[in-house]
Amino acid sequence: MSKIVYLFAFLTVILYMGCNSRRTVVLDRGHVISISDSVLLNGGTDTINLGSMSMGEVVRKELSIDNVSSRSIALSSYDASCGCTVLEYSAEPIPPKGSRRVAITFDSQGFMGWQFKVLELKIAGAKAQYKIYIEGKIK
Repeated sequence: MSKIVYLFAFLTVILYMGCNSRRTVVLDRGHVISISDSVLLNGGTDTINLGSMSMGEVVRKELSIDNVSSRSIALSSYDASCGCTVLEYSAEPIPPKGSRRVAITFDSQGFMGWQFKVLELKIAGAKAQYKIYIEGKIK
C-alpha cells in the first residue's frame, strides 16, 4: 500500500512540475536604439517584432541603447501597457558615444493571436518620451 502512495505522490510532483515549466526564448542581440539630441527634444519610436511563440513562453529580447546625443543620458523609469512586458535596465548615466545593454521580457501566458504592447521610456531631462512598440503572434 505504501508503494502506491509513494508512486502517486511522485507522479503528482512530476505532473505539477511539467504543467508549471515555462520556456524562455532569448532573441538575437543586434537591435540598437539610438538616442540623439532630436530624440531628447521631440521623442522617438521604434518597433520590435518578437515573431511567433507558443502560449506560455517567455520571450527575452536584448538590445543596446546608444547615446549619440551631445550629453549624458539616463533612463529614469518606464511605463508598460501591460504587466506582461518588463524592461530590465540600469539607471546609471550613459555618456555621449556610450551604450548600455537592456532587455525586454514578454510573458505570453494567457494571450493568443497577435499582440501589441507599448513601453514608454522616460529619459532624465528629456522633453519627450521614447516609445517602443512590441508585437508578436502567439499560437
